[in-house]
Amino acid sequence: MPSLERSINSKRGQAFLRELILALNALPEKILIYGDFENSDGYCVMGACLKYRNLNVREIDDSNEGLGSIFNIHTEFIEKVIDVNDSPRIIETQTKRWHRVRDWAVSNLKTKEKI
Repeated sequence: MPSLERSINSKRGQAFLRELILALNALPEKILIYGDFENSDGYCVMGACLKYRNLNVREIDDSNEGLGSIFNIHTEFIEKVIDVNDSPRIIETQTKRWHRVRDWAVSNLKTKEKI
């Protein structure tokens, strides 16, 4: 099993996916931006996760390694989550991005509990 798949399927990876889904659900507007943690329109997926934990993006190590440390997951997993959010191959509305990223997270849960 490749390391990314192992990371996603690990106990920590599954906990992060559940937290990511909860963070997306907690956004007041169901939209996601890309290319920045937050701006006047809203948050990207990692920005939403940081907001969910009440962390200020200006006060953290926002490198992939720093984010991996904050969320206790491998850097490769952080890179995948960012790639899913920022995918340049997909032209879509911010609302569709929110749904696509959330659907991706749900599809990677081993147990399909309702979140």
